[in-house]
Amino acid sequence: MKTFLRHLKESRRNVFTTVNSEDTKQENRVEELPDDWWYRVYLAVIITTVIVLCALWAFSRYFSS
Repeated sequence: MKTFLRHLKESRRNVFTTVNSEDTKQENRVEELPDDWWYRVYLAVIITTVIVLCALWAFSRYFSS
């Protein structure tokens, strides 16, 4: 979480800097987050989707009869 906040802070700072040369453009590029972090995000989205779908199914079964 700390690395994400640092990354966000640096990227916000980089938005306001003026880029004049190719060297500066290379230095100001934002690094991508590691794949492990994105895999955890994808997994959380899939699990949340399954839970919501199961809750909706159970809710509809409860009120259908």
